[in-house]
Amino acid sequence: MTTASKLRFVTLLTAARFPLVLMFFIGAVLYERHGGIGFFFMALILLMLSAITDLFDGYFARRFGVVTAFGAYADPLMDKFFYLSTLPLLIFVATKQNHIAHAVALLVLTLFFLTRDQWVSFLRSIGAMYQANGGANWSGKVRTCVNLPLICGIYYYEAAPAHLQFLNPWVVHGFEIIAFVLNAVSGVVYTRQYWPYLRRSADTPDPAPPAEAQVRQIEESARTATAAPSRSAAVRAKVAQ
Repeated sequence: MTTASKLRFVTLLTAARFPLVLMFFIGAVLYERHGGIGFFFMALILLMLSAITDLFDGYFARRFGVVTAFGAYADPLMDKFFYLSTLPLLIFVATKQNHIAHAVALLVLTLFFLTRDQWVSFLRSIGAMYQANGGANWSGKVRTCVNLPLICGIYYYEAAPAHLQFLNPWVVHGFEIIAFVLNAVSGVVYTRQYWPYLRRSADTPDPAPPAEAQVRQIEESARTATAAPSRSAAVRAKVAQ
Protein backbone atom coordinates (compact mmCIF):
# COMPACT_ATOMS: atom_id res chain seq x y z
CA MET A 1 0.00 0.00 0.00
CA THR A 2 1.60 3.24 -1.16
CA THR A 3 1.80 6.39 0.93
CA ALA A 4 -0.70 8.09 -1.39
CA SER A 5 -3.15 5.19 -0.94
CA LYS A 6 -2.76 5.35 2.84
CA LEU A 7 -3.40 9.08 2.80
CA ARG A 8 -6.51 8.63 0.64
CA PHE A 9 -7.81 5.95 3.00
CA VAL A 10 -7.36 8.15 6.08
CA THR A 11 -8.89 11.17 4.32
CA LEU A 12 -11.85 9.02 3.25
CA LEU A 13 -12.39 7.94 6.87
CA THR A 14 -12.48 11.57 7.98
CA ALA A 15 -14.73 12.72 5.14
CA ALA A 16 -17.11 9.75 5.52
CA ARG A 17 -18.29 11.12 8.85
CA PHE A 18 -20.29 13.85 7.11
CA PRO A 19 -22.61 11.63 4.99
CA LEU A 20 -22.86 9.03 7.76
CA VAL A 21 -24.05 11.59 10.32
CA LEU A 22 -26.41 13.12 7.77
CA MET A 23 -27.95 9.73 7.00
CA PHE A 24 -28.22 9.00 10.73
CA PHE A 25 -30.10 12.25 11.21
CA ILE A 26 -32.53 11.39 8.41
CA GLY A 27 -33.01 7.83 9.67
CA ALA A 28 -33.61 8.98 13.25
CA VAL A 29 -36.19 11.55 12.14
CA LEU A 30 -37.94 8.92 10.00
CA TYR A 31 -38.04 6.57 12.99
CA GLU A 32 -39.54 9.24 15.23
CA ARG A 33 -42.04 10.17 12.52
CA HIS A 34 -43.14 6.76 11.23
CA GLY A 35 -41.81 4.21 13.72
CA GLY A 36 -40.53 0.88 12.47
CA ILE A 37 -37.69 -1.08 14.00
CA GLY A 38 -35.80 -0.96 10.71
CA PHE A 39 -35.43 2.81 10.84
CA PHE A 40 -34.18 2.57 14.42
CA PHE A 41 -31.44 0.05 13.65
CA MET A 42 -30.49 1.90 10.48
CA ALA A 43 -30.04 5.11 12.44
CA LEU A 44 -28.15 3.38 15.27
CA ILE A 45 -25.75 1.58 12.90
CA LEU A 46 -25.05 4.79 10.96
CA LEU A 47 -24.36 6.64 14.19
CA MET A 48 -21.97 3.94 15.36
CA LEU A 49 -20.16 3.87 12.01
CA SER A 50 -19.76 7.64 12.17
CA ALA A 51 -18.28 7.36 15.67
CA ILE A 52 -15.91 4.61 14.53
CA THR A 53 -14.54 6.77 11.70
CA ASP A 54 -13.78 9.49 14.23
CA LEU A 55 -12.02 7.08 16.55
CA PHE A 56 -9.84 5.48 13.88
CA ASP A 57 -8.94 8.14 11.31
CA GLY A 58 -6.33 9.66 13.61
CA TYR A 59 -5.10 6.21 14.65
CA PHE A 60 -4.48 5.12 11.06
CA ALA A 61 -2.94 8.48 10.18
CA ARG A 62 -0.32 7.98 12.90
CA ARG A 63 0.12 4.28 12.14
CA PHE A 64 0.66 4.90 8.41
CA GLY A 65 2.78 8.01 8.99
CA VAL A 66 0.45 10.24 6.96
CA VAL A 67 -0.38 12.89 9.57
CA THR A 68 -1.07 16.15 7.74
CA ALA A 69 -1.98 19.71 8.66
CA PHE A 70 -5.18 19.25 6.66
CA GLY A 71 -6.18 16.27 8.78
CA ALA A 72 -5.38 18.12 12.01
CA TYR A 73 -7.97 20.77 11.10
CA ALA A 74 -10.45 18.65 9.10
CA ASP A 75 -10.99 16.21 11.96
CA PRO A 76 -12.21 18.89 14.43
CA LEU A 77 -14.45 20.28 11.69
CA MET A 78 -16.10 16.88 11.23
CA ASP A 79 -16.40 16.60 15.02
CA LYS A 80 -18.35 19.86 15.10
CA PHE A 81 -20.71 18.60 12.43
CA PHE A 82 -21.13 15.36 14.39
CA TYR A 83 -22.08 17.22 17.57
CA LEU A 84 -24.29 19.75 15.77
CA SER A 85 -26.25 16.92 14.14
CA THR A 86 -26.51 14.44 17.00
CA LEU A 87 -26.88 16.45 20.19
CA PRO A 88 -29.91 18.57 19.17
CA LEU A 89 -31.54 15.39 17.87
CA LEU A 90 -30.98 13.69 21.22
CA ILE A 91 -32.70 16.64 22.93
CA PHE A 92 -35.63 16.27 20.52
CA VAL A 93 -35.92 12.53 21.13
CA ALA A 94 -35.73 12.93 24.93
CA THR A 95 -38.43 15.61 24.80
CA LYS A 96 -40.62 13.39 22.63
CA GLN A 97 -40.24 10.60 25.19
CA ASN A 98 -41.37 13.11 27.84
CA HIS A 99 -37.98 12.89 29.58
CA ILE A 100 -37.95 16.64 30.18
CA ALA A 101 -35.30 16.67 32.92
CA HIS A 102 -32.98 14.60 30.76
CA ALA A 103 -33.67 16.87 27.78
CA VAL A 104 -32.65 19.90 29.86
CA ALA A 105 -29.48 18.10 31.01
CA LEU A 106 -28.68 17.27 27.37
CA LEU A 107 -29.22 20.90 26.43
CA VAL A 108 -26.67 21.98 29.05
CA LEU A 109 -24.28 19.28 27.84
CA THR A 110 -24.74 20.40 24.24
CA LEU A 111 -24.01 24.04 25.02
CA PHE A 112 -20.95 23.03 27.05
CA PHE A 113 -19.60 20.69 24.34
CA LEU A 114 -20.03 23.26 21.58
CA THR A 115 -18.58 26.09 23.70
CA ARG A 116 -15.53 23.98 24.47
CA ASP A 117 -15.11 23.13 20.76
CA GLN A 118 -15.36 26.78 19.71
CA TRP A 119 -12.87 27.81 22.39
CA VAL A 120 -10.35 25.18 21.31
CA SER A 121 -10.79 26.19 17.65
CA PHE A 122 -10.11 29.79 18.68
CA LEU A 123 -6.97 28.73 20.54
CA ARG A 124 -5.76 26.72 17.54
CA SER A 125 -6.29 29.68 15.23
CA ILE A 126 -4.21 31.83 17.60
CA GLY A 127 -1.51 29.15 17.75
CA ALA A 128 -1.45 28.90 13.95
CA MET A 129 -0.31 32.54 13.84
CA TYR A 130 2.90 31.40 15.55
CA GLN A 131 3.27 28.04 13.73
CA ALA A 132 2.11 26.07 16.78
CA ASN A 133 1.13 22.43 16.38
CA GLY A 134 -2.65 22.25 15.86
CA GLY A 135 -3.03 18.52 16.49
CA ALA A 136 -5.12 17.02 19.24
CA ASN A 137 -3.46 16.42 22.61
CA TRP A 138 -4.15 13.59 25.05
CA SER A 139 -7.13 15.32 26.66
CA GLY A 140 -8.87 15.75 23.33
CA LYS A 141 -8.35 12.09 22.49
CA VAL A 142 -9.68 10.89 25.86
CA ARG A 143 -12.66 13.23 25.49
CA THR A 144 -13.44 11.79 22.05
CA CYS A 145 -13.14 8.20 23.29
CA VAL A 146 -15.80 8.97 25.92
CA ASN A 147 -18.09 11.34 24.03
CA LEU A 148 -18.73 9.23 20.96
CA PRO A 149 -19.78 5.98 22.69
CA LEU A 150 -21.79 8.10 25.13
CA ILE A 151 -23.79 9.72 22.33
CA CYS A 152 -24.50 6.31 20.83
CA GLY A 153 -25.60 5.07 24.27
CA ILE A 154 -27.86 8.09 24.86
CA TYR A 155 -29.55 7.57 21.51
CA TYR A 156 -30.15 3.91 22.28
CA TYR A 157 -31.44 4.73 25.76
CA GLU A 158 -33.88 7.35 24.49
CA ALA A 159 -35.00 5.80 21.21
CA ALA A 160 -34.83 2.01 21.58
CA PRO A 161 -38.18 0.19 21.80
CA ALA A 162 -39.14 -0.88 25.31
CA HIS A 163 -38.60 -4.60 24.64
CA LEU A 164 -34.99 -3.90 23.58
CA GLN A 165 -34.17 -1.52 26.42
CA PHE A 166 -31.44 -2.66 28.80
CA LEU A 167 -29.51 0.49 29.74
CA ASN A 168 -29.84 1.66 33.32
CA PRO A 169 -30.67 5.40 33.42
CA TRP A 170 -28.23 6.00 36.28
CA VAL A 171 -25.42 4.48 34.25
CA VAL A 172 -26.25 6.82 31.36
CA HIS A 173 -26.44 9.86 33.64
CA GLY A 174 -23.19 8.87 35.35
CA PHE A 175 -21.35 8.76 32.04
CA GLU A 176 -22.84 12.12 31.12
CA ILE A 177 -21.31 13.61 34.26
CA ILE A 178 -17.97 12.00 33.43
CA ALA A 179 -18.13 13.44 29.92
CA PHE A 180 -18.91 16.88 31.32
CA VAL A 181 -15.87 16.74 33.61
CA LEU A 182 -13.58 15.45 30.84
CA ASN A 183 -14.67 18.25 28.53
CA ALA A 184 -13.90 20.79 31.24
CA VAL A 185 -10.46 19.22 31.82
CA SER A 186 -9.79 19.20 28.09
CA GLY A 187 -10.65 22.89 27.83
CA VAL A 188 -8.24 23.72 30.65
CA VAL A 189 -5.44 21.60 29.14
CA TYR A 190 -5.79 23.26 25.74
CA THR A 191 -5.90 26.69 27.35
CA ARG A 192 -2.65 26.02 29.22
CA GLN A 193 -1.05 24.65 26.05
CA TYR A 194 -1.89 27.72 23.98
CA TRP A 195 -1.65 30.31 26.77
CA PRO A 196 1.78 31.67 25.70
CA TYR A 197 0.48 32.26 22.16
CA LEU A 198 -2.70 33.80 23.53
CA ARG A 199 -0.67 36.24 25.63
CA ARG A 200 1.61 37.10 22.72
CA SER A 201 -1.38 37.83 20.50
CA ALA A 202 -2.88 40.10 23.19
CA ASP A 203 0.29 42.12 23.80
CA THR A 204 0.29 45.65 22.40
CA PRO A 205 3.34 46.24 20.17
CA ASP A 206 5.61 49.17 20.98
CA PRO A 207 4.32 52.21 19.09
CA ALA A 208 6.45 53.51 16.28
CA PRO A 209 8.19 56.82 17.09
CA PRO A 210 6.50 59.91 15.64
CA ALA A 211 7.84 61.28 12.38
CA GLU A 212 9.34 64.33 14.15
CA ALA A 213 11.25 62.10 16.55
CA GLN A 214 12.57 60.05 13.64
CA VAL A 215 13.77 63.23 11.91
CA ARG A 216 15.54 64.42 15.08
CA GLN A 217 17.22 61.04 15.44
CA ILE A 218 18.48 61.19 11.85
CA GLU A 219 19.76 64.75 12.30
CA GLU A 220 21.51 63.83 15.53
CA SER A 221 23.14 60.83 13.87
CA ALA A 222 24.28 63.03 10.99
CA ARG A 223 25.79 65.63 13.36
CA THR A 224 27.59 62.92 15.27
CA ALA A 225 28.96 61.43 12.07
CA THR A 226 30.14 64.91 10.90
CA ALA A 227 31.75 65.80 14.21
CA ALA A 228 33.70 62.58 14.47
CA PRO A 229 36.11 63.30 11.57
CA SER A 230 36.68 66.86 12.87
CA ARG A 231 37.69 65.57 16.28
CA SER A 232 39.97 63.00 14.66
CA ALA A 233 41.67 65.75 12.57
CA ALA A 234 42.24 67.91 15.66
CA VAL A 235 43.84 65.00 17.48
CA ARG A 236 46.16 64.30 14.55
CA ALA A 237 47.18 68.00 14.41
CA LYS A 238 48.12 68.05 18.07
CA VAL A 239 50.15 64.88 17.66
CA ALA A 240 51.99 66.42 14.70
CA GLN A 241 52.94 69.46 16.78
